[in-house]
Amino acid sequence: MSRADAFFNDTQQFNQTLFDEFVDFSNRYGDGYYNLTVAAEYRYHRIQQSIATNPTFSYIFPRFFMGYGESVIPLNLFVDGRQNATVLGGARIDMATAQSFFRDHKFPIEFHRANAPAANTGAQEIMAARPIQPCQNEGGKVDNCVVHELTPDNVGPCGIYHHFIDTAVSLYPNPKGVLKRNLKLNMHYYHSVFEQACEERFPYGPSSAKRSKQYNGIIFRTWKYMPYLGLYPIQGTSGHVGEKSSLAIQAGTILPSQYMAEVQYIHIAF
Repeated sequence: MSRADAFFNDTQQFNQTLFDEFVDFSNRYGDGYYNLTVAAEYRYHRIQQSIATNPTFSYIFPRFFMGYGESVIPLNLFVDGRQNATVLGGARIDMATAQSFFRDHKFPIEFHRANAPAANTGAQEIMAARPIQPCQNEGGKVDNCVVHELTPDNVGPCGIYHHFIDTAVSLYPNPKGVLKRNLKLNMHYYHSVFEQACEERFPYGPSSAKRSKQYNGIIFRTWKYMPYLGLYPIQGTSGHVGEKSSLAIQAGTILPSQYMAEVQYIHIAF
């Protein structure tokens, strides 16, 4: 949101031009604050901007979901807890606070964190407010965003898991020594998120590590597949492990039966 696309070779540096646009949208749609309405409008604007200027632009699985999640990260993490406002209940960020986080990488003076777990609350709302289909510019041309339909197969229970493993193997085709050991360990622990749905893969051989069966502090949300929007959060199923809730989960726990007809993927964020 404040960094340029990788095509422009400037992904790590704060981009003042883009941040000025961020401020402009906050003024136009949020009365000077970044809120959920601004998040939807600005994400849509950035997508259209990249389609028109970046011949390598790609907004398909899994980036399609991550982009919306990025848009609500500020509202989930950068809002002073003393506002006592939820993302869906009007939480907002003033521009001085936004600048401190985006440009300076600092907590504002006297900033107070919210006394609650954070997730990607609000992503479903901005997806619904400005729905688009996943696409990518092809043929080295701008304004040539070809739709790549999402299917239950590539975003279902194992889609993200397999994508992660395949990407790691493509980056490290023949690791050795400590690197290989650490890749095996991390892949093993990563699989714990998906172990109820997906068989574990061992591209570098099995790991000898043992996983805990208790995942304290996990924030989770249940999703279902919907045409065009892909994975869509089911209202009211966010939670926090350890809470007294019928939806609090541990490894091996089965979700309540009333959800099983809809659930195709469970997203867990640490």
